[in-house]
Amino acid sequence: FIDSANNVVIPFDYDEVNISWFSGGIAILQKGNKYGAVDKTNKTVVPFEYYELGLTDGFAKGYVVGKKGNKTLLVDKTGQPVNLPNIELYEKIQPIENNLVVVKEKKSGKEGIIDLTGKVIIPLKYNSVSNFYKGYAIVEGDSGRYLLNEEGKTFFEQTPFLNLQILGDNLFYGNTTKDEMMYLFDITGKHVVEEGFGSIIPMAENMLLVNRGGKAWYINYKGEKIAD
Repeated sequence: FIDSANNVVIPFDYDEVNISWFSGGIAILQKGNKYGAVDKTNKTVVPFEYYELGLTDGFAKGYVVGKKGNKTLLVDKTGQPVNLPNIELYEKIQPIENNLVVVKEKKSGKEGIIDLTGKVIIPLKYNSVSNFYKGYAIVEGDSGRYLLNEEGKTFFEQTPFLNLQILGDNLFYGNTTKDEMMYLFDITGKHVVEEGFGSIIPMAENMLLVNRGGKAWYINYKGEKIAD
């Protein structure tokens, strides 16, 4: 690593740099065939003894998954393994915010969310579970996608979506069938704009690019047109 003045900050002693860079203040690096992590002073904070370490977001959530020998471990920023109960039962382990972990059970192939003590927060019964964003997670069941809040309460489970995205401010967009238009709606299911759109693309905070009938324009989260 070099700084903006081309001074070497982290020496060229490593074979690979994880694409997460200094996510969470720590860089995951490869030395030989082992992975570890250093801080911005090049101090080793996670020993170079893992055959695999971290995903694309590195230590952004405070933890990463590592493999040492035939063991899968959850590792914190100090390099200490976290004793996640029954970790051997999961084929997917993805740390998210608030010391929670998305896991996928090997036996059932279903996903859910647990905390670091192994307590089930979201039952392991879904085909996929997203990270929490703005207080909600998108889960996918056999009939489609719907929402869960952090207390596990479901929204839209009776009318699941084919596509569903979280905007924030209790606003969402999606469609329920392949041929249906995309709608902007609130947590009660009420449409912010009665007419649907061919597509809805978030562009910036409180700005969406929408189109209908071959014409495109920008609206805010209230559905008001703000620019062509």
